[in-house]
Amino acid sequence: RSLLVLGRGPEGDTLVTTTFGSTDRSTDGGATWEIVHNRGRRGLFEVPAGLPHAGRLLTSAGDGLPRSIAYSDDRGATWTAVEVPSHEGGYHADANAFAVLPPGSPHAGRLLAAGAWGVNVSDDGGETWRKSGLWRVLYYDGEAVAAVEVPSAGREAVVGGDIGTEAVGRAWSSADGGETWEPADGQRLLEGPPNASLGVPAMLSLGGAGVLAVLIKGTVYRSDDAGATWAAVGRTPMETGHFVRSAVLGPDRRLYVAISISGLGEGWVWRTRERFAPSPVPQESGPGEEGGVLGLEVSPNPSRGAPGVVVTLARPSEVEAVLYDGLGRRVAVLASGRYGAGRHALVLDGAMRVPGVYVVRVVAGGETTARAVTVLR
Repeated sequence: RSLLVLGRGPEGDTLVTTTFGSTDRSTDGGATWEIVHNRGRRGLFEVPAGLPHAGRLLTSAGDGLPRSIAYSDDRGATWTAVEVPSHEGGYHADANAFAVLPPGSPHAGRLLAAGAWGVNVSDDGGETWRKSGLWRVLYYDGEAVAAVEVPSAGREAVVGGDIGTEAVGRAWSSADGGETWEPADGQRLLEGPPNASLGVPAMLSLGGAGVLAVLIKGTVYRSDDAGATWAAVGRTPMETGHFVRSAVLGPDRRLYVAISISGLGEGWVWRTRERFAPSPVPQESGPGEEGGVLGLEVSPNPSRGAPGVVVTLARPSEVEAVLYDGLGRRVAVLASGRYGAGRHALVLDGAMRVPGVYVVRVVAGGETTARAVTVLR
């Protein structure tokens, strides 16, 4: 279900993997394996360097009760299991995915675990857990959670899942380190083509305030404002009966997805041709400054031609609006100069002829805002 590569250790390359029911470890690059924990599921995570409990591993229980989360401080050789909160029916929450809030966050080092009953929070490296405000909402299933590298409007974490039997994926964002959550884009769902979703197996940090969400039926969404709004940016190769099982952003910044056929031992890994650029880093207004940008609208999005781009200003401001392609290269300057308060339509002049993902970045009055734009074939 999950594989974690720890790299060179005293005995060789160390790998840890989980299945439904066990956690296994190899210290010789995968040549031989031993069972190191009698529980396992989808969630498998290493706390990165620069944070409390750096190097600690976490995994979650699989089938059976009580379900639990376990941690290891010796590269997976031994594990300590701890219980996690349960709902009134007695079923303990599991964890399909983990995330940690990064350095620079007011809650740096806080762990988040998303599972079938919601999101649990830990401030001691996973030794104890408590319920967050997003509880008994995600069943079935809270599958993915991501910490945002640079908070946007206070939001610093995003979780994805679905509710009950709804055939749609949902996203929530948190501005207080995962304690409480609000639906992304108001009450809007991450909708795709008919039967496109039902679950969000991957939430991936892009850098800056950017996040990718990959739905189980292949629709891929991007947010450049820490999960507040989303735009569809593509779809994985899918046929009837295919499901996305996992996805990662590679060191080459391409999206890699694992796809399988339900009930059959067949699967594929695909990668995008496109490389995903980090989101522009939002700039906060200085002391005593009013924000210059009230809104940035892109519609329609996705679009089969150049969409309309409208900037709304709170007061007269110096404005610079720049269009970037998916590799972060500057494509065109859409606006440069002083503009009055109110709504201003920006002219693209054929700058988006090539299909793909673009980012419109606007700086005005000491404030920066950005939107991802998808141009279809």
